[in-house]
Amino acid sequence: MGTGDWLKTIISRKKKNKERPKQDSADQPLKLKSLSHNDPNKLLNGALNGNSQDCGMTIEVIAAIRIQTAFRGFKARKTLGSLRRTQKLQAFTYHNSVKKQTTNTLIHVHAWSKIQAEIRARRANMVAEGRIRQKKHDNQLKLEAKLHDLEQQETLELCITSDKSRLERRQRDKGGNNCQDTTKRRSFSQARTSHGICVLSSGLSLEELAKESCE
Repeated sequence: MGTGDWLKTIISRKKKNKERPKQDSADQPLKLKSLSHNDPNKLLNGALNGNSQDCGMTIEVIAAIRIQTAFRGFKARKTLGSLRRTQKLQAFTYHNSVKKQTTNTLIHVHAWSKIQAEIRARRANMVAEGRIRQKKHDNQLKLEAKLHDLEQQETLELCITSDKSRLERRQRDKGGNNCQDTTKRRSFSQARTSHGICVLSSGLSLEELAKESCE
């Protein structure tokens, strides 16, 4: 029912109740108080249903009750709407804050994973560089050891060749001396056999004859 219908019913009931005595109107507040203390729900239901005779109330009281109930309903609906709007706003802000927080956490996680990947790559590069350096150092040491061995081998070969050459020279020298001795002996023996001991009379010695035969 709208406010217009309420006003029509109130005006029509005023016309009907003009004939009632004033005493009844004076006794109505007392009845209203007693009824309100006994059963307020019955009073409110009777006022809403329009049973003024059962409740013992005047039309003004019923109209006031209806206006109050309508105003209270309006206020309740208004507060409920405001609460719903605040709830929606809170949910929206919470959703936005959660969304921002999730995006920030995702950004931080992505950045941290990127940093960890860079650290792993640097560690792998450092390990690879260390292995390469170690291999180069080992190869350098092996090369130096080989060169040292070759130098020692060359020195040994030179020593051996020098010793061999010395021995050969000595043998050659000994051979030459032996040849000279043999030639001297042969010449001496030949001179002795050919000329004999009588050659001494000619004034030549055996050594001179041997020298002449060798020459």
